[in-house]
Amino acid sequence: MSTPFGPYRSGHHTHEGPRDTNQDTVLSIALSEDRWLLAVADGMGGLEEGELASKTALGTLYKSLLGGADLVPAVQEANRAVEQEAQGRQMGTTLVAAVVSGTRAEIVNVGDSRAYQSDLLGLIQITQDHTMAYEAERDGSLPFGGIDDESGRWGSALARYLGSGGEIQVDRFGPLDLLEGGWLLLCSDGLHGVLSVDDIDSVLVEHSDPGEAAVALVEEALARKTGDNVSVALFHWPDSSPVQRPSVQRRPRSSGSRGEKILISTRKNRSSRKVLRLAFRTFLILIPLAAALYFLRDWALSL
Repeated sequence: MSTPFGPYRSGHHTHEGPRDTNQDTVLSIALSEDRWLLAVADGMGGLEEGELASKTALGTLYKSLLGGADLVPAVQEANRAVEQEAQGRQMGTTLVAAVVSGTRAEIVNVGDSRAYQSDLLGLIQITQDHTMAYEAERDGSLPFGGIDDESGRWGSALARYLGSGGEIQVDRFGPLDLLEGGWLLLCSDGLHGVLSVDDIDSVLVEHSDPGEAAVALVEEALARKTGDNVSVALFHWPDSSPVQRPSVQRRPRSSGSRGEKILISTRKNRSSRKVLRLAFRTFLILIPLAAALYFLRDWALSL
């Protein structure tokens, strides 16, 4: 199911995956007549603590934004709320959020929940993960050869998360322009841990309704045997002249089964996108080449 918001549509879906409980929390809600909030939080610290942390973070974020706070200060308020709720217990949560206003979006993240956006060439990752490995890579302290098998678990540990104590460093992106026919996607690592950017993009190409797309993405992650809770929030600006897309067919669920998703291939849509990507990349190569030949000719004539 999707929710209309002006020319846009929003949808979200979450699933516990192979876990006993779902520590993810997803929010897709209007802040005003012209502002919309998307957010995903992935809780940590045990079954009840993780769920409490993610719900506390998103509830506080929403209330702070309604009260007039900017996005980054609202995340700081959510961080303090999680820390206060912990009362000495080990609990925390990731957070990725987007506030859409008009045709632009502002995005923040803490942790390894991600944001993606469509551009002319397909889907691109906007945020960066705040794991030990990524932080070490950014500050230049990552050993040559990267994270080995023995340190791999340490490398995937979170370097930043809400509830870690004190003021948290928040990454902010935007405002970003939203493209007609494009997508804005937020997700937990239960999705991006098993689906590549191209995998996600190939599912989105099959859909125009964000509610159906969110369900399809979660089901694809489950089919890929994700080991975690899976959550997706989507924002879509439909193309004014959309190409007819086939419907999604799903096998009936049997008792105790998560079920599988069957997608009808749309080779025409994918081929069109490949042609567009090739044309754009060719354009990027030919322009500087033509300029170089022009100046080379002038230089040769001046000899």
